[in-house]
Amino acid sequence: MHFAGVPRLTVNQQSNFQNANLTANVYDVDKANNATLISRGTYLLGGTGTVSFDLYGDDWKLPTGHRIGVLLTSSNAEWWQHVPTLQPVTVTSASITLPFLRCQRSATIQGGRSIKLDSYLSVSPFAVPPATVTGATDPAFPVPPPLAPCSG
Repeated sequence: MHFAGVPRLTVNQQSNFQNANLTANVYDVDKANNATLISRGTYLLGGTGTVSFDLYGDDWKLPTGHRIGVLLTSSNAEWWQHVPTLQPVTVTSASITLPFLRCQRSATIQGGRSIKLDSYLSVSPFAVPPATVTGATDPAFPVPPPLAPCSG
């Protein structure tokens, strides 16, 4: 699979406090349950209701056997400095739209791999307990079809 674009998260939630934090992280989880963060986004809630927001876009190839992991939480201290509200937020439903290429790219942009990417990957991934992956796996997740050659 080739993740390419901007994910969009929709969450129906209940919160009685203005400015509670809602954060989403999207991970590439390998066959050994090691996760690498590939997209993220955060939203300041304004009370109970449905919210939708875009996460950071990315261009990331997921090898065969890897999984997508999505975590909803109240913070991501590695990327943002959150102000703790210590208030509960109840997620009643959530969905995410993930951007996948439908056809193989025949060309790439000029240049090589980013130095920042190498630095980032040197401290990633992190291990996820197998029970967490198994317990949160949805067999109904619609896996994109194999990439076909692009026409035109």
